[in-house]
Amino acid sequence: THVPNFALFFILDFFPQTSRDICCVVFAFFNVIWATLFLEGWKRRGAELAYKWGTLDTPAEFIEEPRPQYRGVKRISPVTNCEELHYPPWKRLLFQSCVSLPICMSCLCFVFIVMLACFELQEFVLSIRELPRLVRFFPKILLAIIVSSCDEVYRKIAYWLNDMGILTF
Repeated sequence: THVPNFALFFILDFFPQTSRDICCVVFAFFNVIWATLFLEGWKRRGAELAYKWGTLDTPAEFIEEPRPQYRGVKRISPVTNCEELHYPPWKRLLFQSCVSLPICMSCLCFVFIVMLACFELQEFVLSIRELPRLVRFFPKILLAIIVSSCDEVYRKIAYWLNDMGILTF
């Protein structure tokens, strides 16, 4: 979806400023209408599912059940005066800061370094004129394989982080 928008604005660059301003206003108006219709459709779908599942008139506190894996200390809620499990916010912040954030940053750095290495390899391969044409596609194919592999690894990491979050949040 980003490519057509970029292409539209690239094409508009050839027109005078007033035409570009008018097109930007029309584009903004289109986005407002689209967002409104999308949200109303979302509400309607939610109401349909609530009716289908028989939860249309049920208060939210009766629908939500605590997760079975949740760990915490039982205490009386200061808001509802009902017994609930409580996990201290400082432990949550500690997990996010010491586990989630470093893992996510490491994954991002790895992908960035691999991407730069593939771009450098692409430049190197293109600088050698004697190579067959098919060999010139090797860096792109290598990048695609690495991205697919990282997708699988990162999915497992994300599931693990999510499970750890469920156990502690």
